[in-house]
Amino acid sequence: MGVKYLWDIINSSKEKTNPDSLRGKVITVDLSIWIVEAIKLKQSVANSHIRNMFFRICYLRKFGVKLIIVIEGKAPDLKQNTMRYRNFCQYGVKLGTASTVGRNRFQALILECCELLDLLGIPYIRATGEAEQMCAFLNSKKISDGCLTNDGDFFLYGGKCIYRDFSADPKNPCVSTYTQEKIKDKIGITRHDMIGIALLCGCDYIKGVSGIGKSLVSKFISEKSFKENLLVRFHRWFEDDFLKESSLKKSEVLIASLPNVPANGNPASSKLNTLLEFSGIRTLKRLFGVLQTNNSPGQ
Repeated sequence: MGVKYLWDIINSSKEKTNPDSLRGKVITVDLSIWIVEAIKLKQSVANSHIRNMFFRICYLRKFGVKLIIVIEGKAPDLKQNTMRYRNFCQYGVKLGTASTVGRNRFQALILECCELLDLLGIPYIRATGEAEQMCAFLNSKKISDGCLTNDGDFFLYGGKCIYRDFSADPKNPCVSTYTQEKIKDKIGITRHDMIGIALLCGCDYIKGVSGIGKSLVSKFISEKSFKENLLVRFHRWFEDDFLKESSLKKSEVLIASLPNVPANGNPASSKLNTLLEFSGIRTLKRLFGVLQTNNSPGQ
């Protein structure tokens, strides 16, 4: 779920604290993530999605946390293949069929959760698109303090703070906090850089580039010395003399050369579109609300 390898890359920026650090905060939650986590539990517990949500809400309320639950709307067309695969894993729906069966089942679970939210007086809203997009919007507008999620797409949509690895275990209660500010200060990557990582490694919307794994992209990010963000840098990769520059690191040369490797089936005449493996960089930039890029490292 989310951007491949992103959590490994930004791991050193996290701050692990006690859940008491969330006291008094307004936090959004993507309801679908809680439901999926409950479905994955290998326990024969009836209505596990209801029980899971109820106990989490009760625990967070002890700290005075104000929750806003966000319900997913219509997913982008680019995500349909990912959703079909998840339906197959969760419900046994055939990969070659439409995702209607799985979605109907999932919607039934959401309705049951909404009934409980009404009884508990917890506000919830339905997003027009991805729930993470709405959560990021609320955070960017300072309506919420952050989002409790494991989905890194939140940052790509412009969100500022993620609370992750939440545990209510009495012996070891903890939560990990990631912020855009600390990620930039400690690792040197921005929101636009994360979108670039999604293009290279893959995410819910695209497959990524064949031949790029965790070690290679981590090395590339750690060696990053150029000031422009990755989306701007990508366009330079296709300049005729770019790979001849003496200042280039080996990892960048290797990654920039991958789209032109015959084994990957990537013809030189269409490097950029093939690198991104879909209709073009503008599509993903538009999806995440990035209308244009510039050379500012702060973007």
